[in-house]
Amino acid sequence: MLGVEPVDRPDLLCWSDDMMGGLGSPDPARLSRAMTAFSEYTGYIAERIARRRRDGDESGLVGVFANAPSPGSQAKS
Repeated sequence: MLGVEPVDRPDLLCWSDDMMGGLGSPDPARLSRAMTAFSEYTGYIAERIARRRRDGDESGLVGVFANAPSPGSQAKS
């Protein structure tokens, strides 16, 4: 559904768990894990978005959003 490689799913799950675990937590260790997870996730997804745009790959949600026209731009024909 997302369009990410199956081998990357454990990392995505870990990042998601760590980011959600930091929400509203007063624990500095949990907040640190959440910040690290967010940084790693954004690096991962930015690279996937760039690759999908470069290749015109519209598979999965990542590809659909990466190739969606911006407001005011011409839609692909």
